[in-house]
Amino acid sequence: MAIMDITKIQPSTVSLDPHDKTILLYGVPKSGKSTFASQIEDNLVIAFEPGMRLISGAKYIEVSSWADFKQVVRQLLTNPEAKEMYRSITVDTIGRAWDLAGAYVVSQGKTKDGMRAKKLADIPWGQGYALRDKEFIDAFSNLQSAGYGLKYIAHSQEEKVKIDEKEIKTYYTPILPERPEVVNFLNGTIDLTMFIHHVKDAEGVSHRILVTREVDTDQISIHAGGRIPDLPVQIELSYPKFKEELQKAIEKSAKGNTTEHLEVPEVVEKRSFDSAMDEAKELFTKLDNSGKEKLQDIILKYMDNNPEKVRLSQFEPNDLERLELIIAEMRNL
Repeated sequence: MAIMDITKIQPSTVSLDPHDKTILLYGVPKSGKSTFASQIEDNLVIAFEPGMRLISGAKYIEVSSWADFKQVVRQLLTNPEAKEMYRSITVDTIGRAWDLAGAYVVSQGKTKDGMRAKKLADIPWGQGYALRDKEFIDAFSNLQSAGYGLKYIAHSQEEKVKIDEKEIKTYYTPILPERPEVVNFLNGTIDLTMFIHHVKDAEGVSHRILVTREVDTDQISIHAGGRIPDLPVQIELSYPKFKEELQKAIEKSAKGNTTEHLEVPEVVEKRSFDSAMDEAKELFTKLDNSGKEKLQDIILKYMDNNPEKVRLSQFEPNDLERLELIIAEMRNL
């Protein structure tokens, strides 16, 4: 597995660069989400929806399938020129990306009778849903590991709740995948969630603003906030203005312990499946009967009780990541 050399770790500093921040931006259609993304320098917009065509100056690529997206990701991870050009990746929109990941898994899947799957539920043992989770998480975690900051764009969901005979409260939340593993991944990696809101000034003129922190009043609730304190609750909908306020907030909370750009630690490449399997076999020979019984439970846990993966000999190269987790537990046995 990829391991960082712990002897090289230095005291942390906080990057002032907005590029390396993972941000979720959501709002109603045509509220300015894509325009905001187009203003980010050194940013590639991966357009899963055709919202960028009328925006001038944006660097974007339209993708109509998850297979196309995987090709883009491969270039971003392996092409030195691409790494030089882009520091930030915008996903427009995360909901459409999720749908295409599911369609890709279905296109590759088969039913228990060996027929082509038509929907995720056709793939036995719930593996269709698990494979969609894995496709989605792997793609974006690999981009983050390579040092790209991700900007997720999402549509908003509006729910009106009647409080009493006179009062109605409006709730705004982003429309995101609801699978627990994906939710945990997003919650663990998104640094800041912002909502594009329309407000009126004293003259009644409407303005679009970024809401950066949770709002909860008698009339409205907005899901927003994150790991960056000291941001104003409202910021003008402009990337240059957001960048200015973000850097001021980081400087204030970090008390000068900052750096211009995030430095991504170098990691050791993953070992091969054959190398991992050799270690697994060696560890297996050292287990007593009790250890082998515990190993069976460990395999079932990590392989989601898949009856086709109950022995190490049944593992395949695409099981490498789970095999590494099993090996880690075998060492403790």
